[in-house]
Order: sequence, then structure tokens, then C-alpha cells
Amino acid sequence: MPDFQRGWVWDDNRIKGILASVAKSFPIGAVMLLENGNESIRFKTKAIEGAPEVNGKKPEMLILDGQQRLTSLYQAIISNKVVKTRNAKGYEINRWYYIDMQKALDPDTDLEEAIFSINENKIITENIGRDVVLDLTTREKEFENMMYPVSLIDEYDTWFPSFFEFWEYDKEKIKFWNEFHRRIILGFNNYSLPVIEMTKENPNPTFTLKIIFDKK
Repeated sequence: MPDFQRGWVWDDNRIKGILASVAKSFPIGAVMLLENGNESIRFKTKAIEGAPEVNGKKPEMLILDGQQRLTSLYQAIISNKVVKTRNAKGYEINRWYYIDMQKALDPDTDLEEAIFSINENKIITENIGRDVVLDLTTREKEFENMMYPVSLIDEYDTWFPSFFEFWEYDKEKIKFWNEFHRRIILGFNNYSLPVIEMTKENPNPTFTLKIIFDKK
């Protein structure tokens, strides 16, 4: 994106909100891209926060509008790293994002309530740290608690075989996973994002829809 773009500032609640919107196939607004390479308009560029640096490579497209949304989705879903964000009071925090699988499929629960974040240690405690409320430090604990990591939305086939094995190929758990995959995973993978593109030769924008989470 152009170097003049402000830094990424979205907080934890806004990240959870946009994840829920994508999962529910709700619109999150169009993004605007500019094709790079116009000799009369040159920008110094930088990668979105959390992404690898371009290392001298010339980017094909530049983000003009949508940086906050795309950075939030990239960090939570694609980067496979803990997300460095802020809480409601503005303090810096590190968070992993999860989907409570049972809540996600509960018809009486809003999907937004099923998406939550957890600290970088993946442990929630109470009573001044004496009592562990939720422990997601291993895959087995994720399986046991039926919590799916958002960071593996794009790599679900690395997670569910061990989920089946953990539950000893229980038919109900396989059926549950298949429904979760159909309703939630594919909701992310098939999400179409409206994109307004401006080519380097023609400043007049064109409108397209793009799949933004695609394993292939």
C-alpha cells in the first residue's frame, strides 16, 4: 500500500466484529485498489502491518481504501501469528481468535457471540490466576473444548483429521464437523469482497467481486 497510509489501529472488538460479519456473509464495504506502475504517479510503498516486507519487489496493486479491514482479516486469518491489537481502553494486547463451534451452530445464538479472542498464552483464568477457565494451549485441548482457531480457516484440512481421531471417529462428531465446515468454514472461504479497481492507464474505477479466502 502507499507509504502515506496511516498505521493499523483497529482494536480487538472491531476485529471480532469483522470476523463475524464475514462468517455471516454480511457486507463489510468495498475496498479500492490502484494498479501500480503509472510513471506519472509514483508512491513509496509498504506491506500491510504483519505481512512480509516486499523486499524491493514491485507490488502489482496498492490499497487506497480498506487497509484497516484487510489488515485485520489478514492478521487474524492468514498470518498464523498472534495479533497485536488494542483493547477498548487503548492498551496494547496480543490475541488469538477462536470460534466456539457449538455456539456457532446454535440457532439461538448470534454468530458474533461465538467469536472470541484469547491472550497469547491461550489460557483464561479467574480468581487471580488460580483457576483455569479455558486452556487452548494444545490441539487436543482445542478439540476437547470444541474451539476452532480462526488462524486455520484457510488450512482446515490440517485440523479436522486429528479432530476426528481425538473423538475416535464418533459419528455425531463427524456429522457436527461437516455442518460446521459447511456453514462456517465455507462461509469464510467463499466470501466475496467488492473491489473497486483503477488501472495505471485509466483512472476511472471498475467494480468487481473477489474471493478473498481461497485455499487454491
